[in-house]
Amino acid sequence: MQPPKGALLDFAAAGLHLSPLVPFTTTPAPVTFTDVDGTKDDKFTVPATAGVEYLVGGNIIAAGTYPGSGTVTVTAKAITDYVLAEGATSEWAHEFKATPFVVTPAPVVFTDMHGTKDDTYTIPATAGVEYLVGGNIIAAGTYPGSGTVTVTAKAITDYVLAEGATSEWAHEFKATPFVVTPAAVAFTDVDGTKDDKFTVPATAGVEYLVGGKVVAAGTYPGSGTVTVTAKAVTDYVLAEGAKAEWAHEFKAIPFVVTPAAVAFTDVDGTKDDKFTVPATAGVEYLVGGNVVAAGTYPGSGTVAVAAKPMKDYVLAEGAKAEWAHEFKATPFVVTPAPVVFTDVDGTKDDTYTVPVTAGVEYLVGGNVVAAGTYPGSDTVTVTAKALTGYVLAEGVTSEWALEFKANPLVATPAPVVFTDVDGTKDDTYTIPTTAGVEYLVGGNVVAAGTYPGSGTVTVTAKAVTDYVLADGATPEWAHEFKATPFVVTPAPVTFTDLDGTKDDTYTIPVTAGIEYQVGGNVVAAGTHPGSGTITVTAKAITDYVLAEGATSEWTHEFKATPFVVTPAPVMFADVDGTKNDTYAVPTTAGVEYLVGGNVVAAGTHPGSGTVTVTAKPTTDYVLAEGATSEWSHVFKATPFVVTPAPVTFTDMPGTKNDTYKVPATAGVEYLVGGNVVAAGTYPGSGTVTVTAKAVMDYVLAEGATSEWSQVFKATPAPVVFADLPVGAQFFDEISWLAAQGISTGWTEADGSKSFRPVQAVNRDAMAAFMYRLAGSPEFSAPAVSPFADITPSTQFYKEITWLASQGISTGWVEADGSKTFRPVQPVNRDAMAAFMYRFAGKPTFVDSQVFGDVPMGAQFHAEISWLAGAGISTGWTAADGSRTFRPLVPVNRDAMAAFMYRYHQKYMNG
Repeated sequence: MQPPKGALLDFAAAGLHLSPLVPFTTTPAPVTFTDVDGTKDDKFTVPATAGVEYLVGGNIIAAGTYPGSGTVTVTAKAITDYVLAEGATSEWAHEFKATPFVVTPAPVVFTDMHGTKDDTYTIPATAGVEYLVGGNIIAAGTYPGSGTVTVTAKAITDYVLAEGATSEWAHEFKATPFVVTPAAVAFTDVDGTKDDKFTVPATAGVEYLVGGKVVAAGTYPGSGTVTVTAKAVTDYVLAEGAKAEWAHEFKAIPFVVTPAAVAFTDVDGTKDDKFTVPATAGVEYLVGGNVVAAGTYPGSGTVAVAAKPMKDYVLAEGAKAEWAHEFKATPFVVTPAPVVFTDVDGTKDDTYTVPVTAGVEYLVGGNVVAAGTYPGSDTVTVTAKALTGYVLAEGVTSEWALEFKANPLVATPAPVVFTDVDGTKDDTYTIPTTAGVEYLVGGNVVAAGTYPGSGTVTVTAKAVTDYVLADGATPEWAHEFKATPFVVTPAPVTFTDLDGTKDDTYTIPVTAGIEYQVGGNVVAAGTHPGSGTITVTAKAITDYVLAEGATSEWTHEFKATPFVVTPAPVMFADVDGTKNDTYAVPTTAGVEYLVGGNVVAAGTHPGSGTVTVTAKPTTDYVLAEGATSEWSHVFKATPFVVTPAPVTFTDMPGTKNDTYKVPATAGVEYLVGGNVVAAGTYPGSGTVTVTAKAVMDYVLAEGATSEWSQVFKATPAPVVFADLPVGAQFFDEISWLAAQGISTGWTEADGSKSFRPVQAVNRDAMAAFMYRLAGSPEFSAPAVSPFADITPSTQFYKEITWLASQGISTGWVEADGSKTFRPVQPVNRDAMAAFMYRFAGKPTFVDSQVFGDVPMGAQFHAEISWLAGAGISTGWTAADGSRTFRPLVPVNRDAMAAFMYRYHQKYMNG
């Protein structure tokens, strides 16, 4: 039925609601948040979703966009007749940032390897930061570096750089660094004394480290082992090959060293033959008298290597100091190991084994067979043949053959017979002869026969090839031979000496196995009258032997009246209060010695303080009239340590002026030919050896020189120089220089010799003069020259490097850092003074103004002042009385002869 027109129903107005049979399922659209760093543009948008209402703070809000700040949480809720889909998101929350994120850029890292291809810079990865070079963003990573590189850090959206954070880094990559050569560290080792030190130099661009810590330039105390390392500072690099480490072990006393052994590798005379010289601190190795560096060298013929201690070292007592080897030219001589046959009665277990022998191949039927075990049957013959490079040893077995048996022979060993006659020479054991059996003692086969027997002897029987021992046969016999004859100790003979009366007797005891003899005649046991001197000897009878160490003779001199005796003296050994201080009490028949009232046995006793020993006669003895009966000694707590002053020799080529001077040293006596000589000067000729010996209460200092020897030269043929007439200036000094071999001059084309006295002395010649003046000491010149302008083949190379090693000349450091010696440059007089002063060991002296042209503070002023004070140079005296030295004038050869002669007379001639 239709409602009347105009009468439509308004259900809402009527308060009625029509509900579906089930609710609708809905999924809320998500809320979106826009967070622009906390600015006014921050917002959140609530969507429109049918059946869903959105709430903020518990209040429903309409769909739309709202300002965002703080924390905003939006919740979705289904309205009536709707439910949220299962698992649908129903809540969204966001905390709007009040300010953007603050970030600190990680630093850029520059690696500057002195302008090489390895120069780089590394851009880090930092969240919120981008890095720019030349205005362009570059990704994190490592890039090649050159020239000047500037990197800028910039915060990206939503980030700001932390206040004060570094945001720019710049670096100028070096094209080349400064090359620097570290000056050497100097060690002064005065044998472990308080004066031991090391000096760290100052070198621009270099820092020196000890124990990993940088130390300033200066001098430091030295002890133990000190290692100093040089390291280039920033913008510097050490010169290629420059020494960068110095180490020194300061000595307390000369080091005792054991040379490492030389190793020889002898590969039969081939190119691989060699010998290896080890590196041992304090030891130099010599071949043919020449020092060789550590390393491996080709070997041929006979090579002998000797070890010699270097300065401040001594070889350990008993240490091996020489090795020798004769390298073989021939190929290897080899002895083939034998082929082993196992013949187990012809069964399947019969085998033969070919061994492994270096240099040998084994053949069966003409074919080479590898080492190993093979089945054996019938007759097998194996031949050994030397490989290339090998020869079989002369007379060695090179072929083995065996016919394998089908069945073996059964043998019963005959027994071994032992004959034991109380351990005498007749003790024996007898090995029988049994076919198919060999007998072994100690694992070794012994032939049939009779052998001496002693101790325990075990004999084993073993079947030889093709035989087996009979089942149950005895295969071993053992016997322990008795050690007797009987060992016996003779009972002692007793003497009764009642001062020469009729009651004096001696008593022979009864001892089984012993007979006693007097005067070679056997005497029976019992008591016999005694007079004079009686000697009784004990002798073992048959089947007996005297115990080792047993007393077998007794002697007594019967006294007629009390014996008069003189006590042997007590000896005192006073070794300066050490543990070796002793006193020795002698053995004197009829005398007993007492210390502190107590009898002390003969022997050596420790001594300390005051020791008094008294001698007292025993019963039947009296001391001889006037005999010393008391000895006393105060042992010293410490002795005086003394160093003998040296003996000096003046050898003027065999002339009447040859002398030796014995000094006076408290606590020391000097001996020549075993006789003490007083201090003074004596004529010298031939060979003179002077020995220093400490007198009582003194001891020579450890390591002190105690012997000096000199062979005085006979008169040499005078050196005649054609350009040096007798009476010429410095004639005597030049003649002396030539006689000493310091300068030989030149041989001219006509055969004459010239000295060229007014020619300037070059620096290389000066080095040679000083080396010879020093006695041409042993010195191994370095393989690598310390100076850029000389090489090992340069004239006087050894003398120049010796001069440098002594610190007499340091040369020049050039602009490029290299060192030069300038060998052919003339030596000026001021440099000559410096050389002489250093040669003398830089002695102490009082500096003064001597020459008008060498003011205080001038170069080498002190050395020139010393030269003048020592009387080596007098300079020139002007008409007005002033004196000049002329320091920059080159030294002529005649003047150099005079300087050296005067130096020798003052400092080297006593």
